[in-house]
Amino acid sequence: LSGYDLRAMKDTDLPDVVELEAGTFPTPWKEESFHHELHDNPFARNYVVRAADASLAAYASIWLLEGELYINNLNVAPEHRRQRLGDWILRHLLDIGRHGGCSSAVLEVRPSNTVALRLYHAHEFRLLGRRSGYYRDGEDALVLGRKL
Repeated sequence: LSGYDLRAMKDTDLPDVVELEAGTFPTPWKEESFHHELHDNPFARNYVVRAADASLAAYASIWLLEGELYINNLNVAPEHRRQRLGDWILRHLLDIGRHGGCSSAVLEVRPSNTVALRLYHAHEFRLLGRRSGYYRDGEDALVLGRKL
């Protein structure tokens, strides 16, 4: 996508990532969680998308585990939404999973996150189940998956 650069997340990205996370989600990950994913989780792959002006446009955290791509987190900054950036990132994540030997992808999403649900359905994710009270605020999670 013109004007954007997707690359591996680094420690220097964490302040921007944590700020965007806290401003977007009702139960945000803490900096320690991102740090753990960067340094202590051998299955994790973490990415940032920077805009041409070097601002953080988006980030994603995935696991490649036992033939499955698990999408932990995908977040696009409000000022970069409606530019097909989420679509572009998701296609990259699915390709990373395929090249990493994964045969399926899975994720959890809030039923209230209709924008994300539209994106995932457009990429052929289907409902696999529901986790009751999954999020800290008590909201359920929809479990979505697809073949790669």
